Amino acid sequence: MTKNRIFIVFLVLVISAYAFPILASADMGPKPSIEVAVENPPNELYYIELLEEDQGMSYEGRSVNVSNESKFNQEMVDTIVNYNVDGFVWWYGGALEDEIHASTDEHQYLFSYDVPDTFKFIVVTESGKCIVTERITKKAYNARFTLDLSNGVAEEISVKEDLSGYLISALPSYLVTLIGTLIIELLVFKMFSFKLNDGKNVLCLILANVCTQIILYVFLFILPSLGFIIGEIFAFVIESIVYAIFLKPKSRAKSVFYAIAANYASAVIGIPLLTIFYYK
Repeated sequence: MTKNRIFIVFLVLVISAYAFPILASADMGPKPSIEVAVENPPNELYYIELLEEDQGMSYEGRSVNVSNESKFNQEMVDTIVNYNVDGFVWWYGGALEDEIHASTDEHQYLFSYDVPDTFKFIVVTESGKCIVTERITKKAYNARFTLDLSNGVAEEISVKEDLSGYLISALPSYLVTLIGTLIIELLVFKMFSFKLNDGKNVLCLILANVCTQIILYVFLFILPSLGFIIGEIFAFVIESIVYAIFLKPKSRAKSVFYAIAANYASAVIGIPLLTIFYYK
């Protein structure tokens, strides 16, 4: 690889590190979520929301929206927003999840993006009843629960039962992240003077990413908090070994260096572009 191309690679990595330091938090692929199906709901309007452990954040000046409802019930909202018992408070929810869910005919609700691993459900009815579950620690990345309002007990659907549903729901995200990763890594591939007209090299790159993306999604499913980090480590190790053995005609050292640069570029540079597909 010429000195000019080495300089370009390092310049891209340095710029990306300074340009996207916050976005490098793996906002790519399926978002963590909590889906809940309410059983034995009351015959009246109710609001349902998450409570999280107090992070010392201020909600002053933050607007509150209520979904699925034209009439805003301030008393019900105040009960949720002002809740502070045993260190649990109203879920902050991040920039994309400002809504409190009003009851629907289906009684199924989805909380997504930056959901807490440890939380409680809170349900407030129009007549003033407040139901709060026990402390819950979710097991799956995209967790599904049933919540029985007759006794206030929430149960998570087991990982085994939810696996097939997760794989199906993650397929569109998988395809988008795979294609985006391949485009970025092929650009870095070219910078390292690998030949794009060499079918074996390109096939090696494609197959390696197909496998490592699957591994990443599996880790996201079974390890909600650390799945992305562990998945990326596995991806880097696997790709480094595969590229060192099969990429030609470069040296093993350059092939490993390419694996480092390609994984870094796809994780950091690609995140702002691919995030567009996942904001809800």
